[in-house]
Amino acid sequence: MQSISNDKSTLLVLSANDQISLEQLVEKYRAYLSGNTVPIKDIAYTLGARRDHMQFRTFGIVSSGSFNCATMTKCGPILLPVFIFTGQGAQWPEMGKGLMADYDSFREDIRNMDETLSQLKHAPLWTIEGMILDSC
Repeated sequence: MQSISNDKSTLLVLSANDQISLEQLVEKYRAYLSGNTVPIKDIAYTLGARRDHMQFRTFGIVSSGSFNCATMTKCGPILLPVFIFTGQGAQWPEMGKGLMADYDSFREDIRNMDETLSQLKHAPLWTIEGMILDSC
């Protein structure tokens, strides 16, 4: 079990909903770490993987009994991952047909893209939906 007195450096990530709360959190960790022999790796894991990452963030390095933090930053909005369908069918030639049939949101997105393409000055004579449904 690694402790604060160990010479190995450990990264701690901290976050809060506002700057004042984050400053207070940093001070609480600084006080806690200076007065205890604690399992630093467990704290680092919990802060990095088991806590929500709020808008105001910083990180600190615990090394040789000291805890030094970087400048605090305010992050932008959290972006959600999206699904990208290339239409190439490398995994399954009729994957697009299945997506069109099973997922209303996918079908609506394809139709919205077709609508946008149709408004171009040199609009294509084909549609994405038509290409997907006519494949194979």
